Amino acid sequence: MTYSGTVQADGSWSVSVPTADLSNLTASQYTVSASVSDKAGNPASATHGLAVDLTVPVLTINTVSGDDIIHAAEHGQALVISGSSTGGEAGDVITVTLNSKTYTTTLDASGNWSVGIPLSDVTAPGSGPHTITAAITDAAGNSDDASRTVTVNLTAPTIGINTIASDDVINATEKGANLQITGTSNQPAGTTITVTLNGQNYTATTDASGNWSAMVPASAISALGEANYTVTANVTDTAGNSNSASHNVLVNSALPAVTINAVATDDIINAAEAGNTQTISGQVTGAAQGDTVTVTLGGNTYTATVQANLSWSVSVSAADIQALGNGDLRINASVTNGVGNVGSGSRDITIDANLPGLRVDTVAGDDIINAIEHGQALVVSGISTGAEPGDVVTVTLNGKNYTTTLDASGNWSVGIPAADVTALATGSQTITASLSDRAGNSDSTTHNVTVDLSGSTLTISIVSGDDIINNAEKTQDLTISGGSSGLATGTTVTVMLNGLAYSATTADASGNWSVTVPASRVSALGEATYTVTAAATDSDGNSGSASHNVQVNTALPGVTINVVATDDIINAAEAGADQTISGQVTVDLSAVAVSINAITADDVINAAEKGAALTLSGSTSGVEAGQTVTVTFGGKTYSATVAANASWSTTVPAADMAALRDGDASAQASVSNVNGNSATTTHAYSVDATAPTVTINTIASNDILNAAEAGAALTITGSSTAEAGQTVTVTLNGTNYTGTVQTDGSWSVSVPPADLSALTASNYTVNAAVSDKAGNPASVNHNLTVDTSVPVVTINTVAGDDVINATEHAQAQIISGSATGAATGSTVTVTIGTNTFTTVLDASGNWSVGVPASVVSALANGTVTINASVTDAGGNSGSTTHQVTVNTGLPTITFNAISGDNVLNADEKGQPLTISGSSTELATGAQVTVTLNGHNYSATTDAAGNWTLTVPVSDLAALGQANYTVSASATSAAGDDIINAAEAGADQTISGVVTRAADGDTVTVTLGGNTYTAEVQPDLSWSISVPAADLQALGNGDLTITASVTNANGNTGSGTRDITIDANLPGLRVDTVAGDDIVNSIEHGQALVITGGSSGLNAGAVLTVTINSVTYSATVQADGSWSVGIPAANVSA
Repeated sequence: MTYSGTVQADGSWSVSVPTADLSNLTASQYTVSASVSDKAGNPASATHGLAVDLTVPVLTINTVSGDDIIHAAEHGQALVISGSSTGGEAGDVITVTLNSKTYTTTLDASGNWSVGIPLSDVTAPGSGPHTITAAITDAAGNSDDASRTVTVNLTAPTIGINTIASDDVINATEKGANLQITGTSNQPAGTTITVTLNGQNYTATTDASGNWSAMVPASAISALGEANYTVTANVTDTAGNSNSASHNVLVNSALPAVTINAVATDDIINAAEAGNTQTISGQVTGAAQGDTVTVTLGGNTYTATVQANLSWSVSVSAADIQALGNGDLRINASVTNGVGNVGSGSRDITIDANLPGLRVDTVAGDDIINAIEHGQALVVSGISTGAEPGDVVTVTLNGKNYTTTLDASGNWSVGIPAADVTALATGSQTITASLSDRAGNSDSTTHNVTVDLSGSTLTISIVSGDDIINNAEKTQDLTISGGSSGLATGTTVTVMLNGLAYSATTADASGNWSVTVPASRVSALGEATYTVTAAATDSDGNSGSASHNVQVNTALPGVTINVVATDDIINAAEAGADQTISGQVTVDLSAVAVSINAITADDVINAAEKGAALTLSGSTSGVEAGQTVTVTFGGKTYSATVAANASWSTTVPAADMAALRDGDASAQASVSNVNGNSATTTHAYSVDATAPTVTINTIASNDILNAAEAGAALTITGSSTAEAGQTVTVTLNGTNYTGTVQTDGSWSVSVPPADLSALTASNYTVNAAVSDKAGNPASVNHNLTVDTSVPVVTINTVAGDDVINATEHAQAQIISGSATGAATGSTVTVTIGTNTFTTVLDASGNWSVGVPASVVSALANGTVTINASVTDAGGNSGSTTHQVTVNTGLPTITFNAISGDNVLNADEKGQPLTISGSSTELATGAQVTVTLNGHNYSATTDAAGNWTLTVPVSDLAALGQANYTVSASATSAAGDDIINAAEAGADQTISGVVTRAADGDTVTVTLGGNTYTAEVQPDLSWSISVPAADLQALGNGDLTITASVTNANGNTGSGTRDITIDANLPGLRVDTVAGDDIVNSIEHGQALVITGGSSGLNAGAVLTVTINSVTYSATVQADGSWSVGIPAANVSA
């Protein structure tokens, strides 16, 4: 088609092509030609290519974020919007609009396109639907557009975890079973919940109410250690929004333990102890104050409450004990701690309430030690009933003790050396035997012997009752008798009368003898006085003799009449005269006497003698045999008959003896002969039946002999009501020590160090025995514990590394440790600098003290020595020292010249490269990290702070021709890269050093989106201060500090350091003190317990509690509670 137009004045021209003509054109290439002639007719023409493109491109937008929903996580990220186009060509421009902002891109060769939406633009749209539009115009001008709606959903799902195992503690029982972890969520039924515990994932699904439950198998629970674990639960909604919850659970399967102390000191309840209430006590570990201990004994159950020092005790009544009877029993005790773990313990005891019996046999055959026996060893023996073989019998004679043991039949015997027998004085001696069985039941008895050194003696008793053989007696057999001492039983006594010998008569066991003179020989005696002699010699050579006068007088006593009238016949003649009647009168003017022998060996009736019948005896003279002796004793009258030997005796029954009262008294005896002559005598005696008392004072100040005390002489003291001068015998470990009762009743003995060194660590019974002058014995036992084991104390690492850095230097510090060989509650004294702190051992042997910030901040840089000492209940002390370093300075790192000139040439590049330097304020072994060309290399410092490392050739080969910055970093032991709550509340300094830069260069530091600048100092160090407000705005979490420096040559070097902000403040609470926050006068003299609670602290965390400038430490329990005991001495201060 041809169209014409006119050239305009400006040389332009135009023609109009009708629409109808254009619609006839197909998509193709066309040539447009134009021709013109000027007025002169000169023609001209031109052509122009024209493409007809009638294809409209079609534009599509792909699904955004996978589901056309932008959830919270995606809302915090850059977003890619993509699509495709048909009918367009590579390079066609796509314009995308979102939230009134436009972004452009082009089609690629495949017809695809995509555009990136920056993070700041993605976060701008709020929740709800938003429209994305995209438009395209191709090279021909054909265009198309498309739109797509996306929804911004920023609402995170909710999820919670319920209490685990009912109390958030997995105890021993629960650790052996499957564990259900449950919770809730606001997501629809069927939503998957992922639960993580100890690195293992478990899945659950929500029900219609949003509840969910995940089961953790027993095998996984049993694999958990004793620690706190964090359980996390994650949920993702249909929009892709995720949320998680965490919940702490403590695994505490350690069973508590119960120990039971020795019962009645030796686990044997004897008769005396069975008559009193007994205390059963012990300790627990792994349990807490207030927990209940259940004790069973013989079918009876008792309960006790655990005290603050983890001790417990119950009282068992005497009635309960006696109802159990004799025999072996087991005490069982159990405790359940706060997490439900149960621990138990047991102890075997014996009830032995049978009292042993004790007897001393006759000594030396007759209880008389004669002159011969006085120079020989003496055996004292006896028997016991109710005791056991091996029980110890202690025999005391003349202030010396001798010990032996019972044999299988209950017999015992001890040998008294001849030297000790010879030392016995003449007269009565008391042998005391005492026995304590293994149950602690004791008995003692006394036995009197007489030391008679007069040799063998022989006596002749009064003959015929009055040493007169009268008319009647002259016609009868005559008995001559007597006594002896020092002669063996069976010795022949030879008696001589009127030249005739009478023998073959033997002395009986009592030394008595007698011979009979036949009547025929008696009647042959004339009226005269005769001498009777007796002589004897026993088998041991003891001999004796005696003589005695006897009168033959057959004249009858009274009045006699002579023969009257010569033949007693008066005849007639005699009757006529006076007759004389005459005769004789016998007048008896002989003296009558009566005597009373010693009432007891010493005329003092003691308790033992008062408990038995008593024989009163004596002799008479001038009294015929058969006459009655009337005896008055203790207000009662007794009768005795004069024997042929003029002696008499009567028995006072035991019942009458028991009625006697202590004090001085006298006995009377009276007698008359046949002629009416009488005599009376008295004999003084005393009754002293009250046994003395003896006590033993506390030994070594606390009845515990410690190592120091065992190295010196030990004085054991006590008191007694026995008379001054009486001997006290103290027995320890089988050795006897003697002391004397003083005028004030006190006594003491000294045990030499050599004897003490023989004692082993054990419980010993110290026995003290004494007798008063009346022979009444008394004894007492006292327990003594030998504990010579010195406790060992240790100090834990302080401040995590034994280095107190600048931050820690401004804070309170916990010094802790442990001790062995000392009991719970033992005092630990800790000294740091000039300050002293005290605490006590807990049930596990651990201790800790809090050192206030004021004390820590006063410590100077350098080495500080901590001393800790502990003294056990026995007074044994152990101590140790521990050194920490106070270092508040910042470390520095410097480089030595690299390759000598800081230039790496071709040869050096082909060899391993050594980089070295030095440092200050870094400990030996500190790690130095060197960065070159993006690679990190490590070295450690030596004792001088120097370090060196090697870069391999392979890494050097990657270096091009350029300037490189080598950086080095290190952290001293004084820093931990963790900003806690206290540090986040103050400005913090970030510092470092540069290399290959110069004084005045600028260091740019970036932290959490904030930028700070510092100027390099002449020593190539730099530092910035980050305000507290900036730190607090960063929140908790891990962060990276980035620092970069550009030197004068334009080379830039950078370094990074990871830090953590942990500024969550735990909560603390102090409970009401003393019930009303008032310490009254009574409480002011007692120990005080301060308690409280906490939140946000793990079990085992150590708190410092300061009161009246004294700092104590407390441990947080699983429930957040804590307690600390303030000693009474500190309360009263």
